[in-house]
Amino acid sequence: MPLFMDFHKDLDVTVEDVKGAHMSDLSVQSKYNVRNLQYWINEEAGTMFCLMEAPDEESCAKMHEESHGNLACAIKEVERIVYEMIIGSIPTTDQGVVKNDDGSIDTGYRFIMMVQLTGQTNIDGSSAYRSLRLPPGPKSHIREIISKHQGGVIENINDDNIISVFKSSTKAVRCALKIQREFMMQKDSDPDPELNLSLKIGIAAGQPLTENDGFYEETIRKARYFTRFAGDGKIKISSFVSDLCDMDGIFREYQDLSAIEILDRPGERFLMQLMDITESIFVQEEFSIERLCVELGISRPQLYRKITSLTGKAPNDWIRDLRLERAFQLLRIQHGNVSEIAYESGFNNLSYFSKCFQKKFGLLPSQYLNISLSASLSA
Repeated sequence: MPLFMDFHKDLDVTVEDVKGAHMSDLSVQSKYNVRNLQYWINEEAGTMFCLMEAPDEESCAKMHEESHGNLACAIKEVERIVYEMIIGSIPTTDQGVVKNDDGSIDTGYRFIMMVQLTGQTNIDGSSAYRSLRLPPGPKSHIREIISKHQGGVIENINDDNIISVFKSSTKAVRCALKIQREFMMQKDSDPDPELNLSLKIGIAAGQPLTENDGFYEETIRKARYFTRFAGDGKIKISSFVSDLCDMDGIFREYQDLSAIEILDRPGERFLMQLMDITESIFVQEEFSIERLCVELGISRPQLYRKITSLTGKAPNDWIRDLRLERAFQLLRIQHGNVSEIAYESGFNNLSYFSKCFQKKFGLLPSQYLNISLSASLSA
């Protein structure tokens, strides 16, 4: 049967209360063909997440309603393969309540780290593709570092970013610092003009579900946004991740923490709102800075100050880069011809698109598409 998870919030319950509710669920579950598996509870946040096998969402809701009347804020289906990548095998429970290996209560928080390696080139020809793709050597080494810090890699087919998950904020940040330090040392000691890579890392924290998003979807999206806004060679984390992290211990291990950029809560809220709105409309022909201001509910000067502060770029330049990065990914997977990809990325002028693409990536989009096609055929 499919896996489902539900989300309860604003609770004033204890672990013992949850155990009692679980026993009540077990007493009626067969009536609805439901099999209750486990619960995560965070007493401080007042949240609870229940995992169960069931034929559909309605059966989960009816089972809870009859059992104890505590209806969920959201019920989402969870793909088993995604569950196993993030949580692992079925964890240890105490009457359904999930516990960590040390016996403490697992609150459901996970820390998602996204590592972005991108290339730039100022050369033409066959070697250009090598510069613009993610090479296997650094990617394998990053995976090794993640494993040594007890992180798990989430397989990602959408792009070349490396996504990993940790149960500890401290281990996630230590892992990011290790990757950043080794990358910068390698880049300084062995510069390769044909392998001009840049590194950005983002780390976000979150619980399994929200009212609007599926299994850790919001946390993965946050990590992606943080990575996009990180400086070159930098690690961007939220103030929440920093608060949960043993920064004193990390400071003793790494005396220089200048690579870490910490987002305050207002900055994180604005970044999420900005990106959620922008990603839904920035490729539309009628998109404009004025419309973005309306959607965000702020003035043009305010938007300019906020985006410049976050990115170091003016809003129009930042939007153009977003469109170019989208075009780059579409060209990499041969999503269409150059004209189609330009239009789908929000460029109505093919000549302008080609000029901007060459300035950012070092070669024309038609050249990159041909190189990508050749690489696919020879693979």
